Parts: sequence; structure tokens; C-alpha cells
Amino acid sequence: MRSEIWHDVHRLHGEGLSTEAIARALGKPAYRVFRLLTESGAIDRQYEHGIRDYRLLEDYREGLTQREICEKHHVSPSILQKVLRVHGEPLRPRKPALDPDVVRAVVADYLDSDLTREEICADHGITNAVLERILEEEEIPRRTPPVPGGRRKIGWGP
Repeated sequence: MRSEIWHDVHRLHGEGLSTEAIARALGKPAYRVFRLLTESGAIDRQYEHGIRDYRLLEDYREGLTQREICEKHHVSPSILQKVLRVHGEPLRPRKPALDPDVVRAVVADYLDSDLTREEICADHGITNAVLERILEEEEIPRRTPPVPGGRRKIGWGP
């Protein structure tokens, strides 16, 4: 039984899974997985040869987002950023630049039409988060949603 677990742990480790991910996959405590890997020298070899680092850098250079890389290789964002920093890889900006024509069209629709936020997002193929980002960057005041009955309630009373 122990040799079966040993082989499973090393196979998963070779695939790039973290100690925590291996522990979850096998239903074993993380400290035991870590101890098994350190006793066998597998963790030292991983860092010596840079297998995991190479895989992370390769995916980053291919254009995968940090979130996609972390999910694929079962590493935390802080580990990925440390690897990128150690290897001198310049970080990409987190937010991609928005097309100025799309920004203008979204602002125009938001200010000049009665379209809902959902309709604006659907018409321009953007998410609500991107719409919020555009409105914030362009300093557009938010529309307040209409209140049933035609008046806003103020305070806690009825």
C-alpha cells in the first residue's frame, strides 16, 4: 500500500501538482505528502532542474493568463509571481486596453439611451465588470435604477 501511495505522489508531483493539490487528490494530509517528497529528494530535484518553473514560464510566454496558469499547474498566484520575478520575466498589465471605439459607443449608449446595463453589455459584447471599468475610467456618473412607485425610500421606515 505504501509503495502505491509513493508512486501516486511522485507521479502527480511530476505532473506539476503542488503538495496541497496532491494531498487533496489522494485524501492524505499535506504534511505527509511533503515529508514523503522531501525524504525522497523529489522536491529538491524539482527546484534543481526547474521543471515546474519551466512549465510556468512557457505557459506565461504563450499568453495564458496568470489565473489560467495557476489553475492548470495547481500553484498559488504568489508562487507564479515569484517564479516570474526570479526568472526576470516582465509582468503583463492585468487589464487589457479597451478599444476606444467600443468605449465611445458604450458611453453614448449609457448616457443617451434607455438601455439597461445588461442590454448595453450584450450589444457590445462586454461583461458588466468591463462596463463598470469604462464608466469609472471615463468618470461617468451612475444612473440610479427606477424605484417602484416613483419615489425613493429614505431611512429604515416604511
